[in-house]
Amino acid sequence: MIQYQPRDDPLDEKTYLKDTIIVGGLVFLAFYIHDLIDYDNPRLDKTITELQSGDPTAIAQALLDISSLDMASA
Repeated sequence: MIQYQPRDDPLDEKTYLKDTIIVGGLVFLAFYIHDLIDYDNPRLDKTITELQSGDPTAIAQALLDISSLDMASA
């Protein structure tokens, strides 16, 4: 019968640390890109202002911009 014996390999700890740093970096990058797109987007701010203006022409133009710029999820 073959029994499992855990190995004390220092490479495992280095790999775990490296993977943790990579995952942490990707999470940070995702939050940074989300912040950049949602909060620092002057075009999005302009579109929101136009949609709330009450002017039918401005609203129509804003809706056209949203559909043509793939901002539909915003």
